[in-house]
Amino acid sequence: MGQANLALLVALISVVTTLLTIGLPLYHSRGADIGLVVASTEPDKIIFIVHNDGRSGGMLRITDVGVTLLHHQVQRGGDFGDPGVHSYLVHDSQFIEPGKEQRLSATLKNKTLPKDICALFKNLSVFDRYATHEFDTKINEAFSDIECNISTTEANFYTPETSRERRISCQSIGWVQSCIYSYFEP
Repeated sequence: MGQANLALLVALISVVTTLLTIGLPLYHSRGADIGLVVASTEPDKIIFIVHNDGRSGGMLRITDVGVTLLHHQVQRGGDFGDPGVHSYLVHDSQFIEPGKEQRLSATLKNKTLPKDICALFKNLSVFDRYATHEFDTKINEAFSDIECNISTTEANFYTPETSRERRISCQSIGWVQSCIYSYFEP
């Protein structure tokens, strides 16, 4: 009786292992599932690390980057909105293989964007209300008042070309960091 139970247990483990090996990949997105993070910035470039968790490859083109001040409504024409600056990026579409990570770089079309970010902060005096706070608190509060985004165009065999706006960490963008730190320097 003990050997029969052991044989059934081995057979059950074999079947479950096979089902998991075949079935788990089916839970991944059928098309491309591309994610990205900012790895670093240079004076006129942004370097990204991209990964594809989907089951098929996809094309990715990074089109622009923007920095927006939150909770600081200004009038533009007849509309009110949060002020910000942005730049189109020069980046050719690249194929992102499934299960792989790749390093991509995109070049700023507007080479003055880093200076424009600092000018936006200075001209609107947006962080003056944090002047009496401790330095670390000033920095954290300033970062909570801004939003950074990139826009991408993606395509794969299962979905048509789509545009996406992705929020990215402003702390990972060197130009934004240096503008905020310089804002609070004496």
